[in-house]
Amino acid sequence: MNKLWGVGLGLAAVVGALGVGTGGCELVAVVDRNELRGTGGSLVGGAGGSGGSGGTGGVACDPLLCPAGTTACEVPVCLPDDTCGLDPAPARTACTDVQNPDGVLCDGQGSCVECVDQTDCAGTDLCETGSCVPESCSNLTQDGDETDVDCGGSCSPCVNGDACVDASDCESGFCNALVCAACTLDVDCGAGNYCEAGGTCAPQKLGGTVCAAANECASGFCPADDLVCCDVACDGTCEACLAAKNGNAGNGTCGPVPAAADPDTECPAGAATCRLGGCNGSGQCSPAPDGTLCRAGSGDACDPDETCAGGSCPTDTVAPASTVCRTGSGDSCDPNETCPGTAGAACPADVVASAVTECRPKNGSCDVAESCPGVAGQACPADAVVADGTAGSPSCVEYLCDGLAPGCPGSCVDSTDCAPTYTCNTGPNRCQ
Repeated sequence: MNKLWGVGLGLAAVVGALGVGTGGCELVAVVDRNELRGTGGSLVGGAGGSGGSGGTGGVACDPLLCPAGTTACEVPVCLPDDTCGLDPAPARTACTDVQNPDGVLCDGQGSCVECVDQTDCAGTDLCETGSCVPESCSNLTQDGDETDVDCGGSCSPCVNGDACVDASDCESGFCNALVCAACTLDVDCGAGNYCEAGGTCAPQKLGGTVCAAANECASGFCPADDLVCCDVACDGTCEACLAAKNGNAGNGTCGPVPAAADPDTECPAGAATCRLGGCNGSGQCSPAPDGTLCRAGSGDACDPDETCAGGSCPTDTVAPASTVCRTGSGDSCDPNETCPGTAGAACPADVVASAVTECRPKNGSCDVAESCPGVAGQACPADAVVADGTAGSPSCVEYLCDGLAPGCPGSCVDSTDCAPTYTCNTGPNRCQ
């Protein structure tokens, strides 16, 4: 008989939960097993199988798409709530198990073993924890090739604390300084094995087998969204390692999620993310059409709207605060407006001075003050003076305004240039 310390024969233990968003079903409990030593040659252990609750994935469960169990005697099934589970195969179902070459029969608890009871063993051999062992393994004496009393060697593996020669002598699979002990690290278990949470070494799992961490898998990959051993990391967007998710590429084989499906809710529809919703069948989210509004701005040049391009939303473009967003008259009657320089802030309202607003003050006795037109885009009127022959204000005394200069004249051509009671002396050209 060849002994394998990693063959599970005991109680089911939940080691992970696996959700399938669309297609197939959802694995809600995983059976894992560690050896439990029995008495009187009988198997000790609870009932097999698994159950739980979880999402239905939107379609009917298909057991052919459910992940495999950890042994050949764990059968994927669909539970009443349309989720995946594992049931133990009936006792004495014929089986083979690469992790236990001696295994030929299911024990009814999910493990492939050499014997279920005494009748399965030859001669006087006893059935102990699923293995046929010599009768001397129950004589309460350390004899033969036993490493401790009735364990090790050709007998069943020893519990922690018993003497050992190598890992095969220990239930834990770890012989530390010739004493069986619980493993704490994967390196305690040797190549091709890993240390389970309970301190027992177990063979690494094959592709498509349920896992909780990458070290459990021979490939070194256990994608967090799928929790089955996978051939590659399979951690990209719209990739899956479950047949129920990847369009039947198969459990344990990474493949793209089919178009329009999104089992792990990686590609929710949204204009802001430029996603149409669902995967595109090539390992990417389906993009929204180019031109789809993805970021609303101010509605003008200060912060223009952004639209999707190639499945992504461009960087927000906001005009600097010095940017002229509305050209006015160029003066105080209708000044230019400039952008606030803040995302979402539009060009300020047009500011136009009222028609009574003085835009150019009076600059001399013959000048007049100009006022804004009060119309958008219209500047302060051209500078004007009073008409020729008009008295200045304040008075130019002996002169009248000439209609040309804002200030009082200082000479005359004739008496029409002079104020009443004054005449023009053409000699010096002065009003006198």
